Amino acid sequence: MVCLAVAVLFSSCDPDAMSGDGNWWTRMDLAPGIKTITEVSGENTVTYEFDKQGRQIAYKSKWYEEETTYNSEGLITKFVTKTLNESGVAEHTTTTIYTYGGANKDRYLPRELMGGRVMHLNHIGLLPGLTKIQTIVDKDTATVEYSFEGDILTAKGTGKSEWDKFETTCEYKGAYPNKSDGELEFMGPIEYYENGMFKSYREGFKDEVGTITTDRTTTYKNFKDKLNLAEKEVEIYSDGSRETRTSTYDEYGNLTEEKREYDGNTEYTRCTYEYDKKGVWIVMNAKNIAYDGREYNPYTITRTIKYY
Repeated sequence: MVCLAVAVLFSSCDPDAMSGDGNWWTRMDLAPGIKTITEVSGENTVTYEFDKQGRQIAYKSKWYEEETTYNSEGLITKFVTKTLNESGVAEHTTTTIYTYGGANKDRYLPRELMGGRVMHLNHIGLLPGLTKIQTIVDKDTATVEYSFEGDILTAKGTGKSEWDKFETTCEYKGAYPNKSDGELEFMGPIEYYENGMFKSYREGFKDEVGTITTDRTTTYKNFKDKLNLAEKEVEIYSDGSRETRTSTYDEYGNLTEEKREYDGNTEYTRCTYEYDKKGVWIVMNAKNIAYDGREYNPYTITRTIKYY
């Protein structure tokens, strides 16, 4: 199932890493036996906390915190984020509450919508049987409700601001989203592996007359039937130029190289790792190599791992 893909321990050098706006479902079913991971890079320190089932339940850095609550079936029921000030006091709190069941129980639904658009599903993630999402930002509440008519999903948003008010649709193929088409953007068609992980994901943007300005396709590697690793992303622009990112991995699924090609130039990010006795990396060294071969921005991340 897409929502249970496992990638988090293997991808901190990857754009789809554990925290931030990366691939969200990698936070589920990821680190069996691990209690906490503390990562240090320069002056930055972040801590991840997991339950005994290996699901991420908390994240904390100097400026940001997350807490995740799951039900008895392992589905997310509440997700709380806090932005902190210099004194460590929360300045803004966002609480997201998820409701499941009903006629949606055999479908996989987007964990959120980007401005009322069904896009970026390969980063946002899908949750099975989702019917309603309530988001409370400080004191304002916005709601998204999902309903089906045949294979057409309708997502209806309500809230105080105009940003929260929308109605959008998405075509499904079986249990999974297949494609959507808006005035200024599109998504799909999507190809899936048999286990529900992405095989090929396409999306892009259009101008006011419907001409495609950006067309992005990402292909994925189904790694040991557990990890869904992005192997190649090709982004084509309306002027005919293109940008290609190609990723390679080691035997554990850790990113070792990302090659970026644009306008006839090539640059790289390369990563190497040291592992503990359980095969989990504890030191990651990375560097960037520019178009002219110059190395820049080398950095190291070290981990302290506590097991149950």
